[in-house]
Amino acid sequence: MAFDLALAYPSKIRGVLAFSGRLLNESRKHHAPASEVQQVQFFLSHGRYDDKLPAFHADEALSFLRTLGILPHYEVFEGGHEISMSSLVAARQWLTKQP
Repeated sequence: MAFDLALAYPSKIRGVLAFSGRLLNESRKHHAPASEVQQVQFFLSHGRYDDKLPAFHADEALSFLRTLGILPHYEVFEGGHEISMSSLVAARQWLTKQP
């Protein structure tokens, strides 16, 4: 949902924290112009061994965002479908660097 809102309404969203998520195909097709979406900051984190939502979903989101000219921060951790302590630390560090 966070991806979808950020892509559709980038002027209302400053940043997205996506923990073990995925980007819906519909969001890839229906989004604001890339120049507007580029104003949103993205942090992605995914467990390498996620058996609920495999990590390739994060890889796909990363690839799609790059096609829009966005370079998200991406953290992969050695875990499953969870929010790891290392991801929380990385997210906190990322948040402190945001304007």
